[in-house]
Amino acid sequence: MTNSVYFELGTASELLPLFAYSPDVPGKSPAVLRDAIEHSVNQTLLRDRLYCAWAVVMNGSRYEWKDDDVYSIRITSPNYDVGAYEQTLSRFLKTVGQGLEIYNRQQGVLEETRQALIEEGNKERRRHKLTPADFACSFLPPFGLSMVNTNSIQLLHYPPAETVTYMDYLYSPTNRRWENLLGYNRYPGAENTLVETIVDIAPIAAPGGSRGGNLIEPVLEAFEPYAMSMLKLLLRVSTTGTTTQPVVAYGGPVGIWLWKNFADEIEQQGVSLYTDSKGNKRPEVGQAFSLRIHDSGAITPVMCANHPIKFNYYDKDYGKAEQAEDKESAEEQVDAQSWAILAQDLVASGWQAEMSQKWNQDPDPDLYKQVRLQMIKQWQDPDSDQFKSAFEIFKEQVIEFGLHNMPEVDTNAWREQLETAVKG
Repeated sequence: MTNSVYFELGTASELLPLFAYSPDVPGKSPAVLRDAIEHSVNQTLLRDRLYCAWAVVMNGSRYEWKDDDVYSIRITSPNYDVGAYEQTLSRFLKTVGQGLEIYNRQQGVLEETRQALIEEGNKERRRHKLTPADFACSFLPPFGLSMVNTNSIQLLHYPPAETVTYMDYLYSPTNRRWENLLGYNRYPGAENTLVETIVDIAPIAAPGGSRGGNLIEPVLEAFEPYAMSMLKLLLRVSTTGTTTQPVVAYGGPVGIWLWKNFADEIEQQGVSLYTDSKGNKRPEVGQAFSLRIHDSGAITPVMCANHPIKFNYYDKDYGKAEQAEDKESAEEQVDAQSWAILAQDLVASGWQAEMSQKWNQDPDPDLYKQVRLQMIKQWQDPDSDQFKSAFEIFKEQVIEFGLHNMPEVDTNAWREQLETAVKG
């Protein structure tokens, strides 16, 4: 067992751009860059659940900035093997550098898109005029996440801008809600961070909703090599060499990305597809299949899910329904649609919880199919106990993540309305 590793990370000029998301690093303070690296790596140690482990960064120039100053790191633990970090962290920084090079090359495209979106948006606005600040973005790699003990990977579109504010990649409603869903599936909360290793298909912190999505859409293809490299870096092979950790792919843009990069494999497995209004194909939500992402040839089980934030639009949709001419029918439609989303989310989170705990135990290569059917029966069969409990789950989810005045309404009447909508 290797209790301590010491290795070089690179020079100040090489590392500064990679950690530019840290406050004040652009001011070229040796101490702040050192703190930024330590913050990132120590978050990773905690999220790999290596408690009592720590990372210390050392550099020669303590007070004066020197571009050629070499930064080194020592990672130590009296209780755990930390040997894997030397290779994995070095590869991680190399992959981050690959993403940064792509980001820098795409600045012209991003600026052109930003100006076009501002101009188009301002044609429809009378009060607040859009400015570049409304489409601000920055390069942001997935720092501080589980790296060597990861049991599942979450494939997402792009990180929210508030990640930079809080210096925490898991500080967002997206992560909170999905942790909530894992809990309903009896996944141990103490192990949440082992299934919250995120790979974004675009490492660009941007505003949520349509603004950020529209801004980065033209550059998604350019980042494909980066996203593939990051996936290969974080995927590990099981003891028998047959499988890797499972991947949950959230939202339409990620599904389109999968189809674009693995269409042949997906098609060969007879996966049901959805075609959007722009003609883009992607696997339907709830579909599970396997891909050969890792260079070893081991299969990676994949489940396509809704973006965790999709359910949060319930209150907005419900508010519109209350203003509709046929209010009762419109409200029932919103309830039925939201119920379907919740059911899909519970199936996907249950699949992730089960697969992440079994991927390294010499599983049947088709286990992902069996677990999917098990979760469908558990959450979508009216005779199951879980299905019956889902009405209370729906209410809890709406109170916590959606309709803010829910505690003030007649919940019994609301539940009767919800049951009517679900039963059709």
